[in-house]
Amino acid sequence: MPTVSPAFTFSGVVTSLAKKSVAAATSFSATLDSIAGVNSVAWSIVGTDETTTAGTYTLTPSGTKGETVTLTSAGAGTAGILSVTVNGGVDPRTGSASTDMTASAKFYVPLADGGEVGCVGETTQSSTFGWTLFVNQMARRLSGLGTTVSLSAITVPAAASFAYSQAQHASAAGNTSTWTGQAGATGFDGGGFAWTGGAGGGADKKSGGMSWDLGPEDTDDDKTASAVWKRNGTTFLSLYSENTTAVLDAGAGPLEIRTTGVVSVGATGGGSAIFGAAGATINAGPTFLSLSGTNIAVLGAPGFGSGTGVIAIANRSAAPSTNPTGGGILYAEGGAGKWRGSSGTVTTFAPADPHCPSCDRDFAHEWTNDRTGEHLAVCVPCMIAEMSRFGMNVGAFAFIKSLK
Repeated sequence: MPTVSPAFTFSGVVTSLAKKSVAAATSFSATLDSIAGVNSVAWSIVGTDETTTAGTYTLTPSGTKGETVTLTSAGAGTAGILSVTVNGGVDPRTGSASTDMTASAKFYVPLADGGEVGCVGETTQSSTFGWTLFVNQMARRLSGLGTTVSLSAITVPAAASFAYSQAQHASAAGNTSTWTGQAGATGFDGGGFAWTGGAGGGADKKSGGMSWDLGPEDTDDDKTASAVWKRNGTTFLSLYSENTTAVLDAGAGPLEIRTTGVVSVGATGGGSAIFGAAGATINAGPTFLSLSGTNIAVLGAPGFGSGTGVIAIANRSAAPSTNPTGGGILYAEGGAGKWRGSSGTVTTFAPADPHCPSCDRDFAHEWTNDRTGEHLAVCVPCMIAEMSRFGMNVGAFAFIKSLK
């Protein structure tokens, strides 16, 4: 009686029951090494990777006993275990069921870097060391790296995306993931970190950008973790979220935005663009500072009186007490426009006050000088009335009409 064996060999493979590396979406076959004593053949998929199932593969037997089977591989990074049982699993020598009548071998589609994935139920189909091979390969790659993992290149397949994350630390502050550029040789620039977004798929499609999630706030703090820029270990710029405000923080150092074009800072949806803080300076440089919008409010929000295309200046918090040099100081006080010159004279050029004690109008002009201790207020309507009383033709230069 001939010895019956379920051993088979994949097409293109020399050794019996050796695993097969196959390209994605490619047809291949497996054939029994011998059909001596074989009465029936049953092929099946008994294990796959986590992204496929036995139903992914269509098995097509052929030959006088069905000793050859043809199937098509799946995509990159997939694998399966092909099994065959001959004679219904019964050993003809004993007439009893025997595992010797079943054999299996692995096929896989390599990853982009040539790596191999495992299968559920896999034992020694990849190696006589079984899953130890996969685990030890990973351990050796990470061994000695400590908290730093160095990658020379990562290529992400067209249908995939790249994601990196770290699990929450069990008992301490989270570790920082660092991308470190290579130091340049003497006389050469150092390497950096370059992130290039993918091109858009049409004239009206945006190219890919970089999304930076700073992480959730803790319950007892109002800041998220920062995106930090350092030079020689010293932070010079950080980006973070404080409550609902996005903050670009240069600390005590200067922050410059340089361009030969136009720098535009705006807010949409009725929001506000706010510049400066207490003691801060906004410098327009050697040209000019242009502020545009429907209306502009300076130093506060006094309202625009239903106007459009107007500038509103809030009342001063404290009047200037010393004289400027090389210019003057503009401010509002009690709704009146005032100007303090370098000699100390304060001119009210847009009166809202004082009201004339004689006629109670606010058509007055006012000057004060702290140095001389003088104050002068002139009510224009009263002055015109007095001129008229002395016979002057005030109609030649004063034009009064009622707006009621």
